[in-house]
Amino acid sequence: MVHTEPARKWIGEHEVRFEGALAYNESGKLFIESSQGGEEWIGQPTPEMDALWDRVEAGSMVLLEGSEADMVRDRTMLFDGYWVTGLDVIHQMHCLNKVRKALYPEYYQPEQSARTENLHVEHCFDYIRQAVMCNADISPVTHIWYPSAQTFGPDFRTTHTCRNFDALLQWSLARTTEAVKGKGTGMEKARDPQSVMPVSLQGSKSMNHENHAGHAGH
Repeated sequence: MVHTEPARKWIGEHEVRFEGALAYNESGKLFIESSQGGEEWIGQPTPEMDALWDRVEAGSMVLLEGSEADMVRDRTMLFDGYWVTGLDVIHQMHCLNKVRKALYPEYYQPEQSARTENLHVEHCFDYIRQAVMCNADISPVTHIWYPSAQTFGPDFRTTHTCRNFDALLQWSLARTTEAVKGKGTGMEKARDPQSVMPVSLQGSKSMNHENHAGHAGH
């Protein structure tokens, strides 16, 4: 089992009550309950919603050196003295965002060809499937009766023991190209010259899943 070991101490666990449940109102009409925290991650796109997802995606690629890079040294690309990696949970969130955007093509207007866009969405859908099956959450989902609709259904307001996602995101954001630029060139050297990216930290733009080579628009 391989993990990005330096991030493990940031994981933490806490109980979280899931929100956004499907329920029936007093008229018997199906609706999605709003988030109590005020954050709306799904629905008709808004700048505020995009900002939530963009903040997560900003941490998709991180640069590591020294002891933090022990798990990935010479197993990934070297970027100006830093090993390029990222936590898979951020990639999973990126993929979920990709599927979300596919629901609103007129709003997001993909720049890729329809074939390439479909390949990316299908990859992301299947990647999320694998992540869900891998984590295999066994929290029980109970059922309740909805008198207004004269039917019963799952009560999705379930409580789960969750890893502290925001702490892991903070760890990632502190190691992005933008965060590391002030430190200058890293200390790492690659055994294979072909794994060295021919760009410098100071002359590059921020790297994430949206703009790195081979995945433009992914």
